[in-house]
Amino acid sequence: MSNYAITHDGKTWQLRDDPDGEIADLLNWIIDEKCENGGAGPLLALSRQQIVTRLGKGMPADFPEHDVVTGDPEQGGVRGWWETTVQNYLAGVRTATAAPADEVDDEPAGHHAPGRADAWPLRSRQWDDVEYSGADDRVLIVTTFGIVNPAGAVVKPPLGEPGNLLKLAVKYPWASGEGEADPQIWITGQALRELDFPVPAAGSPAKLEDIVGDFFGCEVTYQKSGFFTCAFPTPDPTNWPDRKVDVVLMPYTHSEPSKSRPDDRGVLGIVGTPTILPADEAEAAHLLGDRIAWLYGLEGALPGPRWSRVGGKIARVRMGKARPTIKNDPGAKLVPCPLPSRLSKSGNLPYAWWTKDSWNRKHRANGPGVDVEVDQQAAYLPSAEGVYLGWGTPEFVTPDPAWFDQQRPPFLVAQITVPPANKCDGISPKLPVPHPGMSWTKEATFPATTIDIQQLLAPVENGGAGLTVAEIDFHVAYVWPEQHQWLKQFAILLRTKLAEARAANRLDYQQMCQALYKSVFGRCAAVGDSAWSYPYLQLQQPAWFGAIEGLTRWRAMRYACRIARDFNLYPTECMVDAWFYRVPEEFDPHSLEDPLDAKSGLRKNGSYRLKALPPAAETPDGPLDAEADDS
Repeated sequence: MSNYAITHDGKTWQLRDDPDGEIADLLNWIIDEKCENGGAGPLLALSRQQIVTRLGKGMPADFPEHDVVTGDPEQGGVRGWWETTVQNYLAGVRTATAAPADEVDDEPAGHHAPGRADAWPLRSRQWDDVEYSGADDRVLIVTTFGIVNPAGAVVKPPLGEPGNLLKLAVKYPWASGEGEADPQIWITGQALRELDFPVPAAGSPAKLEDIVGDFFGCEVTYQKSGFFTCAFPTPDPTNWPDRKVDVVLMPYTHSEPSKSRPDDRGVLGIVGTPTILPADEAEAAHLLGDRIAWLYGLEGALPGPRWSRVGGKIARVRMGKARPTIKNDPGAKLVPCPLPSRLSKSGNLPYAWWTKDSWNRKHRANGPGVDVEVDQQAAYLPSAEGVYLGWGTPEFVTPDPAWFDQQRPPFLVAQITVPPANKCDGISPKLPVPHPGMSWTKEATFPATTIDIQQLLAPVENGGAGLTVAEIDFHVAYVWPEQHQWLKQFAILLRTKLAEARAANRLDYQQMCQALYKSVFGRCAAVGDSAWSYPYLQLQQPAWFGAIEGLTRWRAMRYACRIARDFNLYPTECMVDAWFYRVPEEFDPHSLEDPLDAKSGLRKNGSYRLKALPPAAETPDGPLDAEADDS
């Protein structure tokens, strides 16, 4: 006889004896006729750690009892909860904590703008495809229909008048925790117009932050790209403390755009792509709530005016879970490490990609053919996931070439001199030099990371220069005492989320994943005023940036060498890790793609694929952004 367990509203029952099999037949009919196959597979339960992340705080005393236990309960078994149990609890919390409408709108009705007839009913839920999460205790969206949390629950009526924002900010039961970002209140353009928000005239000397402070009765302590950190004084000091809240005016997210991502509006989408929020206010609020909830699922992150701030928070949490092995310096700590002037006057490494000077004889595309472009899928994620990165306090030491006989040489940046490429055996004159620091005709001196040196020592057919250690002149080496895969967990998280986004055909999630890892990796190179600030100082690592780009570039050269060897095809141009080829008309361009993974049937990140999608539908990796993306 088959075993049956029935789950309902988070509870589970085991089927009693069924000697005649009648109940089993009925259940089999229900499975065949009334159930979807999507639930096939083992039952999934949430761990305590997952629930704490979902709630954004510790488990409250009134949280439901666990549904399952794995292991021996008498020996400290691991508790688990069904998803429905968590969702039912969160839904009940939202309903119980929703304050009466007059808690915000307690002024005389004559002082208010007239309410709209189609306003959302208080405590209703306007969309149910966004799960309740800790984001609902930290973010509200103000619309002309009402005030909702990301899960779509209507917690307040429309704002009504500017002064009610102060009451909302101070009195709302926000969740708070040590090290948590300030709560956020997002206000749509339609809601601002209904409040008669004063739009500053072109050329007006008035500052937007002053207008916001005067209009909403708060002190603006920071502003960038529509984000205003507002300090609200409490109207009732006896019962309510002062409150600091990030107020986001959605129409002003276009102001002060990132120089490296001028069309990026954060969770509002990218201008010129299908991901920009729709014009319809209700639809825009729904999609905004969905994206905020998705982002909060990444270690409790909330949106910010720059992706580096958001990504830095996620990276810091993931790095905090690392347990590096200490081998050389018991007192080693992760500290910011701009490069000393002895290695670099700027404090970081030179541009890491090929230029027109990297070519000896660029291949010319004569005759008929088809022009194609190939590049790596999510190029930087596998590099960051696999590379060992230095930590501790680095020191200048006398270089030892024997280091590179080891399986894992020390993490370092060395000043080296290498012979000209035309004196190296096997390097094709139709490809750029293996490393951009090299020259075709003369010796070249440049700073190189451990990864760069390993590439120079690799065989030419493997993307290297085929040098021996004796052919590299080491002048000085700046060596870190320890090394660890510091960015591995951050990269794994975003690799997983990126794969899920592709499977779900969510271009917006894909773009957000790319923005997160590119901004974090790129800003590691920033130094001086543009460098990471507290609490992200540990990410000020130009050598990490160089190692990630070096591994990505090495993979690109390895690919170009393979295509030349297998198909006698040479690129006509390159742009970062992208190669441009003209192939014969009868040639199948898909032959240029790296093979799919044998197990999953999917393309691995870092493998080469045809750029088949139009620019509006895909965000290529491009070079990592070393420019400051935050302040």
